[in-house]
Amino acid sequence: MSTGPHGGVELDLECERCAPGDAVRGRVAPVPKVLAVDLVRVESSPTSTLEFTVASAPPASDGAFALTVPEDAPPSVAGQRCALVWRIRARTSEYPQHADRRQTLEIACPS
Repeated sequence: MSTGPHGGVELDLECERCAPGDAVRGRVAPVPKVLAVDLVRVESSPTSTLEFTVASAPPASDGAFALTVPEDAPPSVAGQRCALVWRIRARTSEYPQHADRRQTLEIACPS
């Protein structure tokens, strides 16, 4: 799944759904603009939204990346008031920026 330019960065994931232990693979462009690609856990409730970087890796020279979903990663869930979602973030500086390109990824329950 590809997401169009956002801040000049394009992010393309090979799949939109993974299981714990799987590798999330994709590609970013242009490579010189992307410092790292992060797997981010996002927890939201009526009072706040918190983001936690779970894994991070620099893209290869061709823009390819792979991040491993931790074996103990909880699945994506959404209720009426709270949610836990996973995102891939193409980070353009040392610290995450609001304008960094993000793509939602579903983490499924292991079967």
